[in-house]
Amino acid sequence: MAKQFRFPLEKVLDYKKNIEDLKAGELNRSREKKKKEEEKLKSIEEKKQDILIGDVSRENMTLNQLNISTDYLLQLNDQIDKGEERVLDAGTEVENKLDHLNEASKDKKAVEKLRDRKLGEHKILEKKVERKKTDEIANRSDLTKRKITS
Repeated sequence: MAKQFRFPLEKVLDYKKNIEDLKAGELNRSREKKKKEEEKLKSIEEKKQDILIGDVSRENMTLNQLNISTDYLLQLNDQIDKGEERVLDAGTEVENKLDHLNEASKDKKAVEKLRDRKLGEHKILEKKVERKKTDEIANRSDLTKRKITS
């Protein structure tokens, strides 16, 4: 009966798979964070656009309303600058998480490749053992036939 293959580094492989899964989760959270930051930035830019379009009718605005509108636009510009910075930071974080995931995947693949190689060696060894057994059976059968005929 064939001996069951047991990879001695199976726990290491499981650990590498878990690490890869964790890194993939971190990457997905970073991508989601970046997406939210981009949506916030877009919302602020749309507010600014609405104010600029609404201010086209400035001839009806008082000086006080004009000052308030200008201050609000300056605040929106400041928020846009900060939002762009947050989007860039989130993009950098996504790139870092992607690098970490790629590294974890490489580590896991190296152990998987070793396991596959060891499994291949195990199968070859099993075939040799099986062939040796069948040869031995054939030799015994041949010897038995010779004894009977002599």
